[in-house]
Amino acid sequence: VVRDVLGGIFDCCDKGSRSGSESMEEIEREGGIPAIIHAMAQHQGVVEVQAMGCHALFALRTLINGTTKIADAGGCEAVVNAMLHCPKAKSVQSHGCLCLGFLASKHHNSSAESRSRIGKEGGISAVVNAMTTHSNDGEVLTAACLALSDIAHLDGDNQRLIREQGGIKLVVDAIRNAPPGSNTSAKALNNPAADGCDALGHLAASNRANQMAIRDCGGIPAVCRVMRINPGDANSQVKACVSMSYIAANSKENKVLFAEEGAIG
Repeated sequence: VVRDVLGGIFDCCDKGSRSGSESMEEIEREGGIPAIIHAMAQHQGVVEVQAMGCHALFALRTLINGTTKIADAGGCEAVVNAMLHCPKAKSVQSHGCLCLGFLASKHHNSSAESRSRIGKEGGISAVVNAMTTHSNDGEVLTAACLALSDIAHLDGDNQRLIREQGGIKLVVDAIRNAPPGSNTSAKALNNPAADGCDALGHLAASNRANQMAIRDCGGIPAVCRVMRINPGDANSQVKACVSMSYIAANSKENKVLFAEEGAIG
């Protein structure tokens, strides 16, 4: 029954139209967000419930103040627990990462407090575990890179935690092993190259220790490789360039390495 209810909520949220928007607003008015989170708490370890719960929360992010409402209802803890209890379930891991990403994202009006909460409640560990367990799955790695990019954005403590938990090396490995990308959205969701560059940029921003860690993990040649193998993909080119600017900022050593890799011309 719980799975059917969550599936129905997700179907209503996923219409992508005016009727879908109205359905989401009705779900929110009827207490749908806390109901979803309660269902996830009551059925930990049940993959279908956790996957549908993450799907539904991800869809509800587009509500007015949706990110704040989900976070205040305990959404971060629910998603982290889902990921920790269902480590091998790709659907839970990929949508769990996407949920943590929007809960941390400034584009979805996330607050600095919300980003900090994700770090303190185990969100970084959950994303790192997802990347470790699904190291050859492009969809999970892409979602994880998106999450780390948002979690690290303008948050020094989260930048440090990601470094200390091995997240930088995992992002570099994901970039290094990514195939040539594509401009099509379907393929982009399975290729972590561009979003991995974005994550490295946010990890390096105003953080000398992370700049050094990125360099030591081989991040500089990895970012340059993204540009070389994706010459026609504007998204990859832009994100790689922005990443370079943060990794090289105020670092003579990194600037020299970028030059040696042919980044200048």
